[in-house]
Amino acid sequence: MVKVCMVLLFAFLFWACEVDVQKELAYSAVVVEDIQGGSFECITEVLKEKDIVILGEAGHGDGKTFEVKANLIKYLIEKEGFNALAIEGAGFIDMQIKNSVIPVDSLLVFKYKKEWLPWWGYSKQTKLLIDFLKTHNTLKYIGLESYAHTELRDFLNKRLSEVEKNMQVLSKFDSVYSQLKGDNFKCTSMADLDFYQQQLDKIRNENDIVKTNGLLLQVVNNEGVNIDNQKYSDIIGGFEAENIYVNIRDRQMANNLIWYKKRNPKAKIIVWIANFHGAKNIGQIRYKEDIPDLYASFTLFNDYLVQEYGDKVYSMAFTSFKGGFGELLFSDAPPGMINTPNNSLESELGKKNFDFAFIDFESVRKKKPNWRNKIFNSTLLGYDNKPGKWLDVFDGIFYIRENEPEVAF
Repeated sequence: MVKVCMVLLFAFLFWACEVDVQKELAYSAVVVEDIQGGSFECITEVLKEKDIVILGEAGHGDGKTFEVKANLIKYLIEKEGFNALAIEGAGFIDMQIKNSVIPVDSLLVFKYKKEWLPWWGYSKQTKLLIDFLKTHNTLKYIGLESYAHTELRDFLNKRLSEVEKNMQVLSKFDSVYSQLKGDNFKCTSMADLDFYQQQLDKIRNENDIVKTNGLLLQVVNNEGVNIDNQKYSDIIGGFEAENIYVNIRDRQMANNLIWYKKRNPKAKIIVWIANFHGAKNIGQIRYKEDIPDLYASFTLFNDYLVQEYGDKVYSMAFTSFKGGFGELLFSDAPPGMINTPNNSLESELGKKNFDFAFIDFESVRKKKPNWRNKIFNSTLLGYDNKPGKWLDVFDGIFYIRENEPEVAF
């Protein structure tokens, strides 16, 4: 009986401590009155010395988050000198061609260059930003993904033929390429995948044109990673393979941004990406009760950026108290509803009488360094309430009282 009472007492003290942290953070929130840009000074003051600003989203169909991010990005470009936009869901190769980077030959053709829009660019909530970007010709784009809409067949065949004279090898390479890019790619054998990667290695390591051209080398590197992603996510499949895929994908997304930044050291980059990829030290968050330590196996996009650029990176997660969400443009799933539990940071924020607010976790860490180890609950990852040391995972959050699904314009 004494043991039970001690456990209950510990649980109560932990809960009380958790609530105190959440209340203090909610109390420290700075209200954002005008999401059209008139009240963003509280955010931009924090971002003045940053080179890379990550803007997340709890889910990929958060329409009100899209609207806020669209206005904030426009503001950062116009007022704060940010000059590059990195995008989850955009291919590295495609965006380099969109930037009018000319390769050593004309084999790289991005057929969507003129009419291309980011996947969120078809939403009514981002139309203002899209109209602005269409006229802002000096902005550069960074595609974070290893996959591409660009047709690489002729390019890869030509580069391989310059170092490989065996016609059977060349023919097989072209055949495997066709299968990997077609509807039956899941039927590709492991032996064929290994063969394909071996030929990419030849292009990387033996072709002087590729070895000495940073862009073309990165093109081939991305193709290799893309094949690995397909291997684990689509061909092998399953829970464990999906987790391997997450690590491979996040590492390459970071590599693509770092590649660009090294060649453009004065670049001030805004990143449009999910909260999950913008997290660092995510192992400090419990995944689920039955698999509490799963996140400890992940090294995510932002972990690599922080390793490279330190406090020049600022990751802002977005979260909401209530409302709806849904990828209505690219998914048949019905809209979801946000159901915030009482024991979360979002529930404390929901008690406040404001629609939008910003909390700078970075300044909280400086003022109260011991709070890094405080565990409290939040729904920052997909609106699923999780306990963890959230202050050490993100640098700040933007709070939206009521979200909404995206709407097509």
